[in-house]
Amino acid sequence: MTQSIGGIRRRMIGMAAALAATAPLAQQLSPPTRGALLYDTRSYRIENDTLTLLGADGKSVAQLKEQANRLAGTSWQVTGVNNGRQAVVGVLADTSLTMVFGNDGKLSGSGGCNNFNATYQAEGGALRIDAPPATRMMCAQPEGRMAQEAQFLAALATATTARREGDRLELRTASGALAVSARLAGP
Repeated sequence: MTQSIGGIRRRMIGMAAALAATAPLAQQLSPPTRGALLYDTRSYRIENDTLTLLGADGKSVAQLKEQANRLAGTSWQVTGVNNGRQAVVGVLADTSLTMVFGNDGKLSGSGGCNNFNATYQAEGGALRIDAPPATRMMCAQPEGRMAQEAQFLAALATATTARREGDRLELRTASGALAVSARLAGP
């Protein structure tokens, strides 16, 4: 379906709405590029998972394909954790925090010392993670490792939304605070 909108202001609003309606697609572009494409675009077409921006001549200016937004079947390397004191902190050197979202609704990974297993439900951007129990091994080095693990597991349990942009993932709380940030480690 092709949409045409008359008048520059209405055209810009319409194109912005089209990009906003396909937010994962729009995130593939930098803000200056989005602006330039909106200026050059006279109409658009949405077919299945592709947004096609069309110029005045009706030819394609750009095609944006929807990114996979699924969590199921993905593995993540954690890059930041809400420490429970209104701050997101990076992962300690010489530690690795991981998350693996299984296709079966199981979440597993490493808290930096111990492994954990939990269940999760993800639908659209909504996410629920049951409090993840972990094995009980003690790791003294580096200093702060056990506190980091406790903060990570607590942060996971507070996550209510998931937002994936390319190889980046943000888990956020109901109030919008960042709980966990990660980068894609596998499919």
